[in-house]
Amino acid sequence: MGFVDLFRPKHRHSNTATRIEAVRAMTRDDLTLLVQVARTDRDPTVRKVAIEKIDQAETLAELAVGERDEALRDLTSARAGELWLHRACGDDAEVAGAALTGLVRLGQERLIADVAVKAALPAVRRRAMAELHDPKALAELAKKAQNHQTRLEAVARIDDPAVLRALAVDTTNKELGLAAVDRLDDPELLELVATKGKNKAVRQRARKIVAEMQAAEQAARAAAAPAPAPGAPAPASDDDKRRRAEKSQLVRELDGLVESFDFERVGPLVRTAEASYAALSTVASPAKAEAKIDDKFRSLVRRFWKRAELHADGARKAASPAPAPVAEVAPAAPAEVVVAPVIDPEEERKRAARAEEAAARRAERDARKAEDDARRAAEDARREAKRKEQEAQAAELAASFPTVIAEMEAIAAGGDAKKIDRVLEHGRKVFEQVMKAPVPGRDELVARYDAARATLVIQRQGAREAEDWQRYANVPRAEALLKEAMALAESEEEIPDLGGKLKDLQARWKQVGPLPGKASKELWELFKETCDVVYDKVRGQRAVAEAGYAEIAAGKDKLIAEAEALAESTDWQATAERYKQLQAAWKESGRLPRKQDEELWTRFRAACDRFFARRQPLLDAQFAEQEANLAAKVRLCERAEATVAAAPGERGWGAAIGEIRALQDDWRGIGFVPRRDADAIYRRFRAACDGLFAKRDAARDGEADARRAEVDAVVAQLEAVMSASGDDAVGLALEARGALRELAAGDDGQRGPSIELAGLYERMVRHLAAQHADAVRGTAFDPAVIAREHDKLIARAQELVPASPATGPSAAQTAEEMAAALRAAMANNAFSGLRFSGRDPVEVVHELRHSWGQVGPDLGDDGAARRARFDQACRAALAAAGADDAPAPERPRSDTRSDERRQRRHDRKGEQAEATAASVTATAPAPVATAAPVTAAVPATAH
Repeated sequence: MGFVDLFRPKHRHSNTATRIEAVRAMTRDDLTLLVQVARTDRDPTVRKVAIEKIDQAETLAELAVGERDEALRDLTSARAGELWLHRACGDDAEVAGAALTGLVRLGQERLIADVAVKAALPAVRRRAMAELHDPKALAELAKKAQNHQTRLEAVARIDDPAVLRALAVDTTNKELGLAAVDRLDDPELLELVATKGKNKAVRQRARKIVAEMQAAEQAARAAAAPAPAPGAPAPASDDDKRRRAEKSQLVRELDGLVESFDFERVGPLVRTAEASYAALSTVASPAKAEAKIDDKFRSLVRRFWKRAELHADGARKAASPAPAPVAEVAPAAPAEVVVAPVIDPEEERKRAARAEEAAARRAERDARKAEDDARRAAEDARREAKRKEQEAQAAELAASFPTVIAEMEAIAAGGDAKKIDRVLEHGRKVFEQVMKAPVPGRDELVARYDAARATLVIQRQGAREAEDWQRYANVPRAEALLKEAMALAESEEEIPDLGGKLKDLQARWKQVGPLPGKASKELWELFKETCDVVYDKVRGQRAVAEAGYAEIAAGKDKLIAEAEALAESTDWQATAERYKQLQAAWKESGRLPRKQDEELWTRFRAACDRFFARRQPLLDAQFAEQEANLAAKVRLCERAEATVAAAPGERGWGAAIGEIRALQDDWRGIGFVPRRDADAIYRRFRAACDGLFAKRDAARDGEADARRAEVDAVVAQLEAVMSASGDDAVGLALEARGALRELAAGDDGQRGPSIELAGLYERMVRHLAAQHADAVRGTAFDPAVIAREHDKLIARAQELVPASPATGPSAAQTAEEMAAALRAAMANNAFSGLRFSGRDPVEVVHELRHSWGQVGPDLGDDGAARRARFDQACRAALAAAGADDAPAPERPRSDTRSDERRQRRHDRKGEQAEATAASVTATAPAPVATAAPVTAAVPATAH
């Protein structure tokens, strides 16, 4: 490919194959380019492709004139002739006449003969016959023509003896063969016809003519021979035979001319024949056979001139209503040949009958001619009107040419491929009319038209190439569907719903889209054959299925019977459940043919609908009740949300929780709500309830965090004491002791220090006693002061134990005896002498134990003994008051998350207590090691 080819259109490419492909891609809209290629391309193959795509006969005829290649010239002429032949055989006289003119100009007499046979219009057939001059074409016309007169006239115009001989030998038509034989005058050709002719009458006529010619030849030889001697007998029969043979030849020639319509050409020939026949009629009384020849000759002459006279009359009538003599149209009949006739009455009667018959035929022919003339006149008027209409349309199209060009330019700019074909075709028609009519500014319009058309052609070519690519892209999809169909056809297992799968395959095949031509046919035929195989399997499955239809129908009838029996039931719930089971059973019962299945389903559905229609009022009432329940639960949700928002309020968390529990009880008392709202309303109420407990836990966690912060502050003070020295340590210890008491006071005195604080406080006291003994002397941390305080608490506890009125308490009394005495004293109002009179002993014991823990650990050697006496006195007082010194039972835990939180706190305190005990044991000095263990203070502080 050269560099210049990049800028050339493909039909002008240097490569022949590229030019051929470009020309093949052109359409009838590209006529101008096709004509250009057919005229100018240097390669005959390219020109041939272009010629084959041109479908205008006039253009092809012009190309044939200038074509250099003989084969292409013949091809072009043949294509033009075929197109003109089709038009010449049509019903439009103007188009047919123009097409016949083109055939005559083209010189294809074979096609002209076809027009003479096949043309729909008689005038076109007659004109085509008149244009024939080639003997072979005339012979073809004689063979193919349906009209007897047309065949005879065609034979009469053949002047080639070889063609006449071939026609006489090959034809099986008697009249046609006889006419051809009568035109032959060569004895050898006649003998050949007499030997090989297919028709018996033709062979006989040829033999007869040969015999007559031989007789005439013998007579001529006899006439040329020297005169016989006087007295010798003369051969009288030789002249007669020669004369009869020559007359017969003239009769045959005249018989071939008498039916012709070309009177101007045939008239002189008839006169010449009459003159020759008159020269031969020298015998006054001819023989009977010769008289018959004379009668036939005269009959043919009269018939011809009578036809000529009738033709002249018709021509005068068509031209003018005024009468005109026949002599003005045709020459007057010559004087009757002087022949000595032999009048035979029978022959005269036959001639008269034939004349009457001929006159009737002529009258009928004249009537038909008049009808043809009237029809031709009407056709001429119609053609003229049509011509004027076409001219008006052409002018209108020419006027619309600028609009058409503008539309083409708009579509070329927009790229709408769907409109390109339409606008190109319309533009081509308008362009043809514009080229025939004068239009102002035609050159400029034609230039715009060519530019717009070139752009549209390129766009259309691109669209077609895209369509071609899409066709090839559809091939894999079609092949995939074919594979699926083959898999279904080749599968030996029974495939469920095979018919449905086959329908799906066929539906998807329709959606594949167009395929390339050859592949489309091959794939479709293979797919169709495969689907036919699959359909045979489907029919087999259906046959098997039909065998089980009776059982399926019986099962469905049972379901219908049960459904109809339950239709009037009032056991709504159970019956509804049973109907659901019946419907499920119906789905599993199998399929029947569509019509039967629909009938059974209609009955079953009617029974179900009847029951559910009866149940509908009940469902409506239930729905109304459920709506009321929903409204009640909504109100409960609103109350619960309001309670959560107001909690804890003045009454505290307990009251709020009580309200929530009351709302929960009310919730349980309300019935069902609509199913669509059940989950949502329950989640709303549950969220409100959980919100209260979450709010309480959050509040408690805040209090616990604050309490922990206070405890951490006290712990920091206690640890600071142990790291201080001298008087500072004692001062810090007093501050820590005050902070610890304030922390305990925050609990309303209900609880003592925690195990952690108690252990840490005891450790601090031991640390002060061991490390700062002089500094703590006389302070609250002095072991002697602590011992005196403990003695006071023991004395106060012992005062709670009632003494016997007679003897007082004995030191030897046991705790049980003291408890019994206390109970007796209480029964006798023995508390009147105590300073704790009026207070609950249990409360007093609790206060004493709390005070014991606040005093601090007893670090003396007798600290354990003091603790034992204090505990014994407390237990005795509690026993006398009828109270149990056992730990209080655990309260029921209602909230799981609160239990978990308490458990975590308990575990944390246990770990801290163990750590404190370990640290105390590790840091306590040796002299203090004999003091009471840390746990001695626990009972009093861990209440």
